[in-house]
Amino acid sequence: MTGNQPNYAEHSENFVKPTARQFALRELHAMAVNPKAWIGMAAVITMLTVMGPFGTIIDMNFSQRLVYWSGICMLTFPVAFGLSVAISVILHDRGLPDAVARTLAGAIAGLPVAAIVWLWNLVSGDIDPATFTGHFPALLRMAGVTVPISAAVSLLFYLVTSNTRAAADVPQATARAEIPFFKRLPVELGRDIISLQAQDHYVRVTTTRGSEMILIRLADAENELGTGLGERVHRSWWVAAAHASRIERTDGRMELVLSNGTSVPVSRSYREAAQALVRSAPGT
Repeated sequence: MTGNQPNYAEHSENFVKPTARQFALRELHAMAVNPKAWIGMAAVITMLTVMGPFGTIIDMNFSQRLVYWSGICMLTFPVAFGLSVAISVILHDRGLPDAVARTLAGAIAGLPVAAIVWLWNLVSGDIDPATFTGHFPALLRMAGVTVPISAAVSLLFYLVTSNTRAAADVPQATARAEIPFFKRLPVELGRDIISLQAQDHYVRVTTTRGSEMILIRLADAENELGTGLGERVHRSWWVAAAHASRIERTDGRMELVLSNGTSVPVSRSYREAAQALVRSAPGT
């Protein structure tokens, strides 16, 4: 019976530190199935169609602008979003502050966006790419527009989401200070726990700032944390409610995807608890 079961303990590092590519793909999937993302996309396309920036208000009628800006947004958004997420993860792992990592990642993602916009103009024939250039090369002039916009959007998105999380954490700050388990954690690790994973006689504690091995049994750590912050979803895993993103099923196995992209195995006996975590997570 156990011979065909995946050994999550042997691959714990893959769960604790997903690659930037895996994280970006998961974030793209989450965005693709989120109705709010499509509503936002429609709002942006509508705004661009009505305003007609970069000369499109003069060169195109309304229906042409609608097709043009729909194509631009649908082609560039997944590329810019996926690349900026992946690059920001890499930069963050190299010690850059979150705001700096997000801004640089957005700027870098703006480069392929420039190429996509230029090619769209060339293929669609709606606008001659040369009209953007003057005596500068077309791609360089286009990048001069897309890079700062992409960097600004990436930074703005980070600031909005981080402020939202901070506001949500304020009412819990006093209560968290009284939780015994937090006294075991290094100060630099913070208190915003994402997950706990049992490894032999230790527990790997993962927070939004990193991870650390603590000498304690998972059951004891769970008791010290008390109720309300999270739930056990596997004999080796405890997950914070605030960081439970969604449920996925792979080859009949249930996995819980966390806010940092980690996929956590869910035991059959804990499936209801995992589903309850996702339902209670902020923003769901």
